[in-house]
Amino acid sequence: MNKIYRKIAAVLSIILAATSLFACSPGAIEVTDEEIREVLRELIPMADELNEIYYGEGLPTREAAEGAVYLELAPEAKYKTPDELKKATYAVFSDDLASQMFTIGVQGVYDDESEDLGVDRGLDSRYTNMLGIFCMRASKKEPLYDIGRNYDIDGAVITYKGSKYIEVTVMSEKDGENLEITLTLIPADTQTGLSSQYSDNVTAPADTEETKQLTVTDAGYWRLDTPTY
Repeated sequence: MNKIYRKIAAVLSIILAATSLFACSPGAIEVTDEEIREVLRELIPMADELNEIYYGEGLPTREAAEGAVYLELAPEAKYKTPDELKKATYAVFSDDLASQMFTIGVQGVYDDESEDLGVDRGLDSRYTNMLGIFCMRASKKEPLYDIGRNYDIDGAVITYKGSKYIEVTVMSEKDGENLEITLTLIPADTQTGLSSQYSDNVTAPADTEETKQLTVTDAGYWRLDTPTY
C-alpha cells in the first residue's frame, strides 16, 4: 500500500511541477508560443532601433561648428520631428514605458515627475525642438548606455497568460553574458493613451482607413512593457 501511495505522490509532484511552469488566468489571451515568437521577430528589431535612437548612437546629425550646443538632425534621419519619434515609440512600447522614454529623451524632466521617473529634477533631454528644428544636444551626442542585447527568439516561451497581458521568457546575450529575461507584452487596445492609437507601421493612427484589424499574430497588436536593452 505504501508503494501505491508513493507512486501517486510521485505522479502528483510531476503534475504540480509541470503546471508551475505555466500560469494562466481566466479569460486569458489566446496565443501560442510560435505565434508570439513571430511577433517578437518583428517587435524586437523595432525596439532595438528605438533603443539606438534614445540610448545608443542616436539619430544622425549634420556637421556643426566646434562648440555648438545643438546639432541639427541630418536629412537622412528617419524621424525628423518630435511627433514622428513619439508615434514610433508608442507604436512599440506600452503607454508607461513610452512616456518615460519620450519624456527623458525629448521633453526633459524639470518638475515633480522626476521622482516617478527615477531621475534627478532638471535633467536635460537628449533631443530638443529649437525654433521648430529637431536637434540633439551636443553634450549628449555620445551613446548614453551600453545597448545591444541579443535575444534567442526561437527559444521564447510564454510563461503567463492573462486577460490584459502575457509574459514571455527568453534567453538573451549581451557582452558575452547570458541572461534569462521575462518580457511583458500588453495588447494595444487595453492601453488608454497613445499606445492604442498607432498601428504596426508607426505612421497610421488606428482610426484611419489605412489600418487593418490587428490580431494576436500581428506585431502591431502588442506593446512591450519591458525595456529590451
